[in-house]
Amino acid sequence: MIQVLAYLGARSGGEITLGGEPVPVRLNAAALDRLRQLIVLRDLFGVLNPHYLVEYLLKRPIFNYCIQTQEPILELIVKTVETVELSPYRDFMGKYPNELSRGQRQRVVIVRALVTQPEVILADGPTSMLDVFIRMSILDLLEKLQAERHLSYLFITHDLASTRYISDHLLVMYAGHAVEGGETGEVVQHPLHPYTQLLLSAVPRPGRPDPIGVIASSAEPPNLSTGCQGCVFQSRCPLAMARCTTEIPQAQEVGSDHWMACHAISSA
Repeated sequence: MIQVLAYLGARSGGEITLGGEPVPVRLNAAALDRLRQLIVLRDLFGVLNPHYLVEYLLKRPIFNYCIQTQEPILELIVKTVETVELSPYRDFMGKYPNELSRGQRQRVVIVRALVTQPEVILADGPTSMLDVFIRMSILDLLEKLQAERHLSYLFITHDLASTRYISDHLLVMYAGHAVEGGETGEVVQHPLHPYTQLLLSAVPRPGRPDPIGVIASSAEPPNLSTGCQGCVFQSRCPLAMARCTTEIPQAQEVGSDHWMACHAISSA
């Protein structure tokens, strides 16, 4: 799944694999287009051109990426629209984006990704602009589509509650660095990195007397434009030590499917 994210911009390092095979650093325009078409974005107002009807917006990805379909394009779109619970389809196909609710717009964006027949979808904050009730309906829809179409998601969000609901594996990142990861339930139930603990402490949990674990200080994040030596979380970390200012922590396993990049674990 990472290949979708990596080719949105220049790759600075590392390796990318797809189906166990390495993906080359350079891809032709057609291959890049194939990767870019699998994106569900968070900006429901900017991602749908307000000058076009929903029907046109759903047809364009098929034409743009030369998708070969086994059925007429309109039939494919209608079937997909009804799959995401926008029915009857005639009530939506002739409308402009501004005539739809936020939940309906997000479903249209999801349809636009599905009509390209992807195997993996990059969902960048797909519930960030939705209220709690609509958010749950979208998450339920994504989960249903995942089971029916055997999809994989790369789900990017600050909302750990949504992540826990929909994901199998969780990767926690801070300032562009992966700090903890593993099976979602394991990471959420036993967070070890101070930043993971900070994120989880912000999730409302009625009946919890105190914030979970060690919470970071209120110091400012690092200025990434000038670079950062050592651990990127050092200025906010209550466990910071001398080596954190000069050495970048390396990932270490802390369980069967759980790892963390922090000097505190190696010094324990």
